[in-house]
Amino acid sequence: MNNNEEYVLFFMHLGLATSWWAEIEFSLYNLGLACFSPKDASKLFYAYYAIENFSSKRQFISTLLKSHIKEETLLSDWDILEKDIKRLQTKRNQLAHWRRNHWEANDAGRRFVLMPRPEPNKDAGHKKDGKRIYPGDALGLVGVVNISKEFQNLNLQIMNFYRKLVGQPQQPAAFPGQPSDRTTIPILRRRIHEILGKPPKSLAR
Repeated sequence: MNNNEEYVLFFMHLGLATSWWAEIEFSLYNLGLACFSPKDASKLFYAYYAIENFSSKRQFISTLLKSHIKEETLLSDWDILEKDIKRLQTKRNQLAHWRRNHWEANDAGRRFVLMPRPEPNKDAGHKKDGKRIYPGDALGLVGVVNISKEFQNLNLQIMNFYRKLVGQPQQPAAFPGQPSDRTTIPILRRRIHEILGKPPKSLAR
């Protein structure tokens, strides 16, 4: 994978992850709709979208659900789902607030990374043999792709919980198992060439 291929893949998946988070916010709104009659739906719309930060949106919907749901199993399912939402909300904040770094001489998958602004006197990455070694928590290409997959699965989980509330059949996970199971540099390289309609000359890099 060369620098240009990685550039396209990195920012494509960063954009995909961001758009999946927007879907998550909309799916949360739909959960709130299950607590309202159709004639009162506009009240929820204006209340939900008047809230600016995601944590407050989640807490608002959670309060609605806990006042509306009477079945203990559904309440337990929501508690588990809300923990997943909180966990992935941290990753959403990383995508939104961590700064981009680029070092073309690095190995494929670590040329473009997202990383937090370092605290004073903390490791912000160092050079070794012409390459930049980033801290372990920096997000490279595979990390960003996996977060995008996790967001897609989370959105489906929220939609399936809505289906439980209204008595509709559920859908299977988009990426069963761990999202990282099938994320490798060669697979990603093939994917970008499939998108561009140009077969790669070699998978050696």
